[in-house]
Formats: sequence, structure tokens, C-alpha cells
Amino acid sequence: MNLLENEKNDVYHILDHFKFGVMLINQDMQLKYTNSLAKKILENTDLLKLDKNNYLKTLKQYQGDLNYLINNALSEDFNLLNKNSGLLAIKHDTSEESLLLTVLPFKTLNTLNHQKKVMIFISQINQLQSLAKEYLIQRYKLAKRELLFCELFVNGQRLEQITENMNITYGTARMYIKNIFAKTGCTSQTELMQLLMCARCDFEQV
Repeated sequence: MNLLENEKNDVYHILDHFKFGVMLINQDMQLKYTNSLAKKILENTDLLKLDKNNYLKTLKQYQGDLNYLINNALSEDFNLLNKNSGLLAIKHDTSEESLLLTVLPFKTLNTLNHQKKVMIFISQINQLQSLAKEYLIQRYKLAKRELLFCELFVNGQRLEQITENMNITYGTARMYIKNIFAKTGCTSQTELMQLLMCARCDFEQV
């Protein structure tokens, strides 16, 4: 998502075409936008609610973690591959209902709006993200091992897990990141995650 907002593109129109839940939270921790699927989730789950002031609430045992992730995503030194960055699994103790929240900084090309926002993707905990590999190969010329790195990354694996699963060294993993950045034009892990979320097999092209 090349962050989607300029004079010709309406960011909300594009987010409405995601086939998974998306929310935007502002720097005051208030909900500013939900796409249609996120609205349905909020209407049908007890795991996420809005209070009277439009603040996002979850179960008591997860609220502190959610607030931390949102504040962390608003900070300047956000790093998605760091431990405890970006992901929160929430579930009931007495039911099978569960959700995975991916919390990322949200930046646009609109320099007139300086208010920071956070984007939250909502999916099922065990719902693996499958990338549109042929599209990524054709559009960005990614190699097979780079695609594997991307698929592990978009499914929430940390750098240590990726190196173990790919049987590579930490230095090699950093080289993959550098090459993927160069090919995709991304300059941060946040931009790469947003691009890959848009390259999922279930994203409806607009």
C-alpha cells in the first residue's frame, strides 16, 4: 500500500476493499475508521468494543497490552521484528472465540494531515496469511527464498523464528530484508507489512 492517500486516491475507499477487518486509531487512542468487515466484527464479538468516547476496548486481561501496542506503533522507533511488537492474540477463556490483532503505524502521503494514526488488522488467530506469489514475482521480481521470508514475516514471525525456519544466519536474514526493500521500494518493516497485507490472496483489487 504506497500509503494510499494523495489527491487522486481516497484511502478509505481502498481500505473498504480489504477482505479482512481494518481499523484506524488516532493518537488520542480513539477509533477514527473501520471498514465494513471490521464493523461486522465489532457488532458480533465480545472481544472488542467501543466505549461512549469511541475508545477501543478489549477484555480486561488484554487491555494493557493493546494500549502498549498502540502507543508503541505511534512512537518513532517502532520495529515490527522486535519482540512483542505489533501482534496481540485475544481470546475468551470460556469459548473458542479468538482474534489476532496486527498493530502498525499508519502513514500517508498527505503532508497536510500531521496527526499520527495506527492501523489495526483483524483476523482469526490460526488464519495463516497466504500471499499472491505470482503477483509478487511479476511486480517486484522477488526470488523464491525472498517470498518465503515475506510469508513468514506477514504471518507474524520474528527474525529469530524466520532464521530458524529458513535455516539461515541472522546476517543472511538482514540481507534478505535489504534486497526485499530494494525490490519493493519499501523503506521500513511497517511499509513492507502493509504492502504484503495488500498482496494477500484474499485482497480484492480495486
